[in-house]
Amino acid sequence: IFNGESESVSRLFANNPRIVPQFSKLIQMNQLTDEDVFEVAQCHIKQSGYVTNTKTIAKLKSKMLEVESGNLDRVLKMVDAALQKAQQRLTEKPEDIKELLDVDFN
Repeated sequence: IFNGESESVSRLFANNPRIVPQFSKLIQMNQLTDEDVFEVAQCHIKQSGYVTNTKTIAKLKSKMLEVESGNLDRVLKMVDAALQKAQQRLTEKPEDIKELLDVDFN
């Protein structure tokens, strides 16, 4: 799997024609906007069984400013790290609801 700007990948294949037969599929994805990344992150949180509150959403948006625009991988890593902290908190207090808190992003 290669990912990157389409021009870079095209140049790679043009400069290395022997590797082209090794790849049977090309999937071209357009650049994700920050709003797209935010929507995916929110869906990931919900699919993980967690709810959020306004402070959590504000913290997620703030943390997204720390990464490159449209960088889904890094944002999902941040969300996964926060989800792990929330899971640890729930292990200690199982009576709590599955809520992702703003402090989980610290």
